[in-house]
Amino acid sequence: MIKGIRRFGTHIKVGSKVQPFMKFMDFDPKIGPSSVEPSECETPSYDKQSEVLIKVEATAVNRADLLQSNGKYPPPAGASEILGLECTGYLVDPRTDIITDRKVMALLSGGGFADFARVHKDHVIDIPKGMTFGQAAAIPEQWITAYQLLFDVAKAKEGETALVLAAASGVGTSLIQLCKSAGLNSIAGCRTVSKINKCRELGAFDGIICAQPIYEDRVKLITDGKGVDIILDPVLGSFFKTNLGCLGMDARWVIYGAMGGTTLTDVNLLKLLNKRACILSSTLRNRTDEYKTKLISEMQAYCIPRFESGELIVVIDSTFNLSDASRALEYMAGNKNTGKIVLMNNL
Repeated sequence: MIKGIRRFGTHIKVGSKVQPFMKFMDFDPKIGPSSVEPSECETPSYDKQSEVLIKVEATAVNRADLLQSNGKYPPPAGASEILGLECTGYLVDPRTDIITDRKVMALLSGGGFADFARVHKDHVIDIPKGMTFGQAAAIPEQWITAYQLLFDVAKAKEGETALVLAAASGVGTSLIQLCKSAGLNSIAGCRTVSKINKCRELGAFDGIICAQPIYEDRVKLITDGKGVDIILDPVLGSFFKTNLGCLGMDARWVIYGAMGGTTLTDVNLLKLLNKRACILSSTLRNRTDEYKTKLISEMQAYCIPRFESGELIVVIDSTFNLSDASRALEYMAGNKNTGKIVLMNNL
């Protein structure tokens, strides 16, 4: 828990100067999401040669925020202890500390649940034309992660088939759209028929109900017995054995989360060997600034024109006030969302 300093009650506007104190959402990792509440602290200082400051207008909820609020996912060394891996808002002029009218979005290692966020200068992107702060808040962490998983890690190729698990999540809905854009067939793994239908609207070739891990036969039927070329998996433990049976020859299985646990028992890896498949894993938050800069540049070049043309869309499930972040986190914990949960800064 970060100790509050004093109340800062003045509404912060474009053209005003950054003040030494700000509001943010504090939490107690011993209690969890229900403890997230407004507090006050010093406005973050930043290296004006390599970093910028953003007046936050909106942010969004990620699974990492839920884990961190439960004390299970501490930020990387040197990163803000405040929740929030992305934000949108107004860029601060480093020469004058005046809030400008330039509208930007940014990938963060932490700090988004606050009035101001410090970020590497090369991790900032201008908001796509026609988008609001709330819409753009659904882009940075989600779409950069999805782009990384599909193209940088899985090395996806046109014509391949990808099984996207938790397909109705924020990252999942992005992966479905990227697969369609790049000429891949995607199979959406969801908990409900309504979520599968949403994924079909976004471009999924087919879908499977995976509330319980018994979908291997369905995947084989969809793929004419061949199995899939790529599995994009944020679940891990509880679906592991079934996923082994879904693999096609030379498949790539990308694990980027562990919602189903990390412990495996009685697992026979012969299917992995027989399929010449490989298991890959990936994270984004603890990557180097240089890696993130390159990835952001690639995502920006591919996705931003497609956002502006309407080929790609942001999928927002719900919008909460930032002061209600505890409720938003608990909503995510219930796996209720289809798409992104956005937080508008009302502090």
